[in-house]
Amino acid sequence: MARDIKGSLTVIKNLAVGGNVTSGTWQGNIIDTAYLPSIVNNSVSAYKNVLDYASLSAAVTAIGSSTKTTLVIPSSVAVTTNLTIPANITIHRTNTGVFNISSGQTLTIQGPISAAPYQLFTGSGIVRFTSNASVTAYYVQWWGAVGDNVTDDTAAIQAAIDAVPSANCALRSLSTANHVISSTLTILNRHSWQFGSEDYLSYGPSLRWSGTSGGTLLNVLDCTQVLIKGLGFNLLT
Repeated sequence: MARDIKGSLTVIKNLAVGGNVTSGTWQGNIIDTAYLPSIVNNSVSAYKNVLDYASLSAAVTAIGSSTKTTLVIPSSVAVTTNLTIPANITIHRTNTGVFNISSGQTLTIQGPISAAPYQLFTGSGIVRFTSNASVTAYYVQWWGAVGDNVTDDTAAIQAAIDAVPSANCALRSLSTANHVISSTLTILNRHSWQFGSEDYLSYGPSLRWSGTSGGTLLNVLDCTQVLIKGLGFNLLT
């Protein structure tokens, strides 16, 4: 098992890198400023429960785009049309709260998120964080990754990679997670971007390859200043 990525990526077997990856930007196991999940800001002036409204869309419309509000998501909430949650609304997940996004629909979140690393997004639709300056760290668990060394987490982790902003953010997992990967994960066109451990002092989670022998676990294309940190790779099948 290889635990770090330092210098030339060719030291990691079956870790394919293509495109324009800036020299010297790949390092492993270094200490830098920790990215932390968003928390409820002290200036938030109102709390609303999404269940008090006919729908999530109705809640967003009623709150508007100016009053700072924490919107509590305590259970499954359907997203059946394209919807943007503006920057003044903080999403606060409690209990079993998830956004169930219908096929062909997009949920765009522009404000803070207060949520533990449990599933937050489900369904076959997509979530995006366009123009979101409030969230800097995202957990793969929000997309349903389990990390129990049994469940295939490929689709969940790829969905997380595709959903988070392309620059100035971190995609993380719990330090104890061991994610099973059965097909190639692709990181494309990212800048000032981090993938790996939630704890900047530890090695953290690992990716275990379960696909075809000789296959590629991770493909990184057209990226600059991307840091893979504290992430273990188990490439034995």
